[in-house]
Amino acid sequence: MPSLGLFHRRILLLVALVTGVTMLLGAQLLRLSILEGSEHSRQTETYLRRKTFLPFVRGSILDRRGETLAADRASWDVQVEYSLIAGRWAPAQARKKAAKELGPSAWAKLSRDGRREATEARLHDYEVEVERIYDALCQAGGFDRAELARRFDEILSRVAPRVEAYRERQRKLQDAKIAAGETPTIVAEDELITEQDIPHTILADVDDATAFRFQALADELPDTVSVVPATRRIRPWNDVELSVDRSHLPGPLANPKPLTMTLAGVADHILGSTRTSVFAEDLARRPFLDPTTGEVHDLGGYRVDRDLVGARGLERAFEDRLRGVRGTVERNLESGAVSRTEAVQGEDVRCTLDIRLQARVQAALEPALGLAKIQQWQRGWTPDGEPKGGPLPNGWELNGAAVVLDVATGDILAMVSTPTLAEASEMTAAERRAEGADVNKPVEGVYPPGSIVKPLMYAGAVTSGAVELDAVIECKGHFFENVTTSARCWIWRPEEGRTQTHGPLRVEEAIARSCNIFFYTVASRLGMANVVEWYRRYGVGEPFDTGLLVERDGTDGRIRFEGEAAGIVPSEKDIAALRTSGDRSAPIFLGIGQGPVAWTPLHAAQAYATLARNGKVIRPSLIYDRDDRGTPVRDLALDRRAVAKALEGLRQSIAESYGTGNHLTLENGVQEPLVSVPGVRVWGKTGTAQAPPLLLHARRDGAPDARVMTDHAWFVGLVAPEGESTPRYAIAVIIEYGGSGGKTAGPVAAEIARALVAEGYLDPSKKGAS
Repeated sequence: MPSLGLFHRRILLLVALVTGVTMLLGAQLLRLSILEGSEHSRQTETYLRRKTFLPFVRGSILDRRGETLAADRASWDVQVEYSLIAGRWAPAQARKKAAKELGPSAWAKLSRDGRREATEARLHDYEVEVERIYDALCQAGGFDRAELARRFDEILSRVAPRVEAYRERQRKLQDAKIAAGETPTIVAEDELITEQDIPHTILADVDDATAFRFQALADELPDTVSVVPATRRIRPWNDVELSVDRSHLPGPLANPKPLTMTLAGVADHILGSTRTSVFAEDLARRPFLDPTTGEVHDLGGYRVDRDLVGARGLERAFEDRLRGVRGTVERNLESGAVSRTEAVQGEDVRCTLDIRLQARVQAALEPALGLAKIQQWQRGWTPDGEPKGGPLPNGWELNGAAVVLDVATGDILAMVSTPTLAEASEMTAAERRAEGADVNKPVEGVYPPGSIVKPLMYAGAVTSGAVELDAVIECKGHFFENVTTSARCWIWRPEEGRTQTHGPLRVEEAIARSCNIFFYTVASRLGMANVVEWYRRYGVGEPFDTGLLVERDGTDGRIRFEGEAAGIVPSEKDIAALRTSGDRSAPIFLGIGQGPVAWTPLHAAQAYATLARNGKVIRPSLIYDRDDRGTPVRDLALDRRAVAKALEGLRQSIAESYGTGNHLTLENGVQEPLVSVPGVRVWGKTGTAQAPPLLLHARRDGAPDARVMTDHAWFVGLVAPEGESTPRYAIAVIIEYGGSGGKTAGPVAAEIARALVAEGYLDPSKKGAS
């Protein structure tokens, strides 16, 4: 075969080079069109599509009668394009103008430096325009340039970490491809994540007049400023006026003229609040954007810049149910086609509260009415008619809590904590702590129960067989033989000249007179472990999950419950320690609600409701449409004869002259019924419980080390229409540092019974709450 000449060899070499180049270009084309085609198509479509999001309406919170307690109202937000906030708008507009003026062909031939020079030549006019836009924003919004810059900086600081996180993920992805021998994806240096390509709110919840001014600016400057519909949370019962009848109040407060009261924050501890700040835990739980891709992940998720989030109360506990799903409006910039998906409204939550009853109960606890104040009748007078003194001055305002529970269903009809969140809004942090303003006291405040547990312990002891049904126990003034300084009855104080005793008692009179010795004996016979067990059976030691309970992961990996307190009972270890300590008093003190035991006012109301049901336990709840409404979850199988005797003792406590809940003694020895409501039958028990020292300087001007020792005041009872033998409602009242339970908490409970009458709950022709 003849050898190839130089010419032919060159031809072959050229063909080989062309073939190789063609193959390389083909491979690149294959990668771009097939392997990475979807990514480039996505980026192209992103530039050709403009998507905006429609706000959803958060579900409303309603009371049992359908009254609106919390709802969204229509509002307006003013938004500015992120490019204008980040300083990219003017360069982008100048670049766009240069490309248009030069034409596609000439623009394509320019080098990077040439394009930059062409852009800079046209930049000045747009920088002037930016300054004009900033001035117009300030004028329309009523703020200066410094405030505008602060708002811009706030948005930039929220977005920047997400941009960096996205870029870091992309870098790691490319490094992983290189390590695997794959060709890395071409990623543009100026690629934007979604939050850099959407408008951000600079002014929220503006009125119509302000929205109109900004809309005029938006019409003049499209694609820079926009006015978008939004929603804001309102609570119609946050400020209400209520007329209160004072004719039946204790003597010094009685007045034929009604008192018009302005109530702030009705039910605000229960309803809770929302916030617009978005926390890291929100984004981790339900992000609006996928943290990996930066694309929209969940239209109901949380946005990093600003969102409406349930912060406490029912708003927090039912966040996912109340929260809706955003709608979308998508516009194709090339064709002009628009597609729209409407937002989905959140679901309403109907609670068991009667907001009108709630307002009346709050009024009873307001110091302005006079019952939640230190009054002279609570202290009494000496035999010579001189006013007795006390640890707190007359007129001292008292905080407290109250619960009204439907016995048949477990519905919580009213649940008040004072001060309300609204009332505490002007307090300092130290004042809020001192007043317990942030604590929803009916379910989060824990207090020693005191004497109100006495009928409960008797019913448990008889049911357990530890005490005979008709047991007669003698009160000698002190429980231990030859020990007269501890474990005494409240009426026996020889050092004060009081040496009387109750003598032999059956349980009915022991409850009515609140004899400590009788119930020390009950506790002694029952035994400490069994006393603790009965506390647990009545619900102490666990939260009820009324609808406010929220689970959170603790820093130690354990689940934490917030929104409700479980109460305190001794553990097995505590019981063993008490036994080995030789302390004879602690075990019997548990029988009268003192010592290492504490519960919430809701525990108290629930325990009395359980007693009224002969031991059937129905979970108390704030949610009306729950599946187990009115259904017993367990049965303590209390001895019905013991329950009947306990209820008779509670009746005598109110109806008989020797009962601790029978009357108040006013000046000059005048007596008035403590709880006398026409047409209403009342079973009740007063209680006085030890309280921690009260720091006076936290509430009044005084020495920083001023401390006062006094007691909390309890009243817990049951009510029904006159003539009915089955209680309809349980009422629990605690007045913090109120001293005597009967004299301080009793009148508040009487006012709550009148509120039930006023709202139709004790009408004998009706069976109960609907």
